[in-house]
Amino acid sequence: MTADVLAPPSLPAAAELVAEHATGWQRTTVHRVPDGSFLWWHRPGARRRGPLTTPAAALPAVQSAVGAAHLALPSAVGDGLLYRAHGPRSAAGWLGDPRPVVGALVADALASAGRALRAMHQMSPPTSAVPEGPPGPARLRSWLTGAALRSAAATRLLVHLRSSWGGQRIDTIVDWSRRLRDTSADATAPAPRLLHGGASLAALVPPVSRGRPGALLTGEELSAGDPEADLGWLVGELAEMRWNGRRTGLDRLVPHDHTALQRVLLDAYGPEHDGPAVARAAVLRVVTHLHDFAAYMDWTDELFAYSAFAAELIDSEGANALPGAAG
Repeated sequence: MTADVLAPPSLPAAAELVAEHATGWQRTTVHRVPDGSFLWWHRPGARRRGPLTTPAAALPAVQSAVGAAHLALPSAVGDGLLYRAHGPRSAAGWLGDPRPVVGALVADALASAGRALRAMHQMSPPTSAVPEGPPGPARLRSWLTGAALRSAAATRLLVHLRSSWGGQRIDTIVDWSRRLRDTSADATAPAPRLLHGGASLAALVPPVSRGRPGALLTGEELSAGDPEADLGWLVGELAEMRWNGRRTGLDRLVPHDHTALQRVLLDAYGPEHDGPAVARAAVLRVVTHLHDFAAYMDWTDELFAYSAFAAELIDSEGANALPGAAG
C-alpha cells in the first residue's frame, strides 16, 4: 500500500495565524495557508533549550511504516519544526467542545493513530539514529531522582510526593520508566521498536473537512523502546480526562465517553500489545503530566488532587487507567 505521509511544509508569507498556545515547554502556532491546510509550528518554550530537532536518519523508516495511516512529518523552520495537517485544533482541544459530533471526530482520529502506531511499531529503529526510550519518562525519572528540579513549583511538588506517596511509590515509577528503555537484562524481551515517543492528544489533529485525513504530528520525539509506551501515553491522557471530568462535574457539561475512546484506540491498534505494560505506561503519562505542569507552567493546588489520583493508579499498577475502570 502506498505510504500516505503529509509532506514536510514550509511557512509561506500568505500564512494566516489562527491559533497560538504556549507553555514553558513548547510554543505552538497554527497557520492557515491558501490551499486550505494548516501549518503547525512547534518551537521551544521559555523554559526549554532549543532548537527543536528530529533525527533525519529515522524519517525514511517512518515513511515506509505508514501504510493506510496518516503521519505528518516536519521540516525545520527557525528554531522549531513545522508540520502540515488538515485541521486547526488538536484532539485535546476538540474534547473541550460538548457537541456530540466531536466524539465521532476524535474517535476517527484515534483509530487512525492506532493504525499509524501499529505500523511504526513493526519497524526496527535505525541504529544510533534515535535515543533509547521515549523522552517523557526519561524527563520524569531525572526529576524523581533529584537530578533535575527545574523550577520552584517542581521542587515543591517533589517534596509533596515524597511526603504523601512515600519512597516505595516513587521507586516504582522510576523502575517502570527504566523498563521502557532498558530490556538488556531480560534475554526474552522483544527487540526495541521504533516509537513515536510522544503520541498525545495534543499531537493528534482531526481534519475539519470530510474526506481529508487526520494527522499524528511525528518527529521530534522519535525513539526506540517498547510499543506499549506509545499506547499508554494516549490511554493515560484519556484516563486523566475521565477522572477529572468526574471529579469536577465537567463530564455533565462535556459528556464525551473517554472510556469508549480508549477502546477505539486499542481496537484499531489490534491485540498485539501487553495490557499490563500499557497500564504502567498510562500511569507514567499521568505522573509526567504532573511534573510538566509544575516545571513548565506553575504551581496550582489542584496538583494535590492529581497526585492523589496518580497514587491510586500506581497502587492498581495502572489497572484503574484502562477501559472498564470504575474510578
